[in-house]
Amino acid sequence: FCAARTEPGVHASKQTVNFKTNCIFSPEDFLKNLNHYLPQDIAILKAIEAPERFHAALNLQSVVYTYSLQTGEVSDPFSRKYTLFLPESLNISAMENAAAMLTGTHDFQNFSSGKKKKGTEKTLINAQVLRSSNDEIQFIFEANAFLHQMPLILAGTLLDIGLKHRCSSCISAVFEGKEAASRPAPAHALVLSDTKY
Repeated sequence: FCAARTEPGVHASKQTVNFKTNCIFSPEDFLKNLNHYLPQDIAILKAIEAPERFHAALNLQSVVYTYSLQTGEVSDPFSRKYTLFLPESLNISAMENAAAMLTGTHDFQNFSSGKKKKGTEKTLINAQVLRSSNDEIQFIFEANAFLHQMPLILAGTLLDIGLKHRCSSCISAVFEGKEAASRPAPAHALVLSDTKY
């Protein structure tokens, strides 16, 4: 059982999984053997014995996704698999205003590509636009749970606002169903970066 399912193309730097077994291996044995047999693009960072009733998804308090951008004139070839390159400059303050409007408990159905009508109210604990350097920007989204494609659609909407294709007031209009959310941002720049218990 995994903490959160990621969309195709999305990476995970801190996924949590649990399984039940009658095997007599110690957590240290599992760590060593899993890392030996799993493909090289998967690494087990830690293994512990959990309580009998622990479930990676059901006991989850919140999930954090990070979307990474690079602006400027030249793309960094070493980070291109995990970062979206945009040669245009972005309106940071407009994106920050929009991110603030996203936080809180809302019905996020219009920020999802899923068809379910029930259970679409989620709490976005944190939505931040962080500038780590002149040309590196990250969107941080932390919620109690996410709907189908919700992190990518949130990122795509913030990108459109930053690129001045839309104004930050569109957030309210999307919640109310008066406007559609933007298309999902490219998946390769999104990382499941934390699972909190």
